[in-house]
Amino acid sequence: MKSFLTLFLICIFLVACNSFEIEKKVVGKYYVIKNEGITTLNYKLENGAYVGKIPATLIEYGFNQKYIVGKTVDTNNLISYYIILREKDFDLAIEDNFRIGPIAEDEYTRNWKRKLKIKLYKIEE
Repeated sequence: MKSFLTLFLICIFLVACNSFEIEKKVVGKYYVIKNEGITTLNYKLENGAYVGKIPATLIEYGFNQKYIVGKTVDTNNLISYYIILREKDFDLAIEDNFRIGPIAEDEYTRNWKRKLKIKLYKIEE
């Protein structure tokens, strides 16, 4: 747990110290950030630092009052989805409490897409 906390704090420090290629507000305290060619979904803390909320490269996103959906691609070009439960998320929330995923593309299409009814938008460069 101590090593996780140390790594987490280092990540916050590094994100806080960088200028970004893209920094776009999504909704509330959520932002899409592109840094060094990698696009991520982040939560802005009161001190101006960011905490990553989806652990993969974001290529599309969408949201409604309850959820944020992120479509991601990994280094093997595998598509996955993540669902953020906005009401359960906060600055230092534990991922298992607010995030569902990764969800395979076929499972998302079959079980989540129609249920959530969230239109996804491509990341604009």
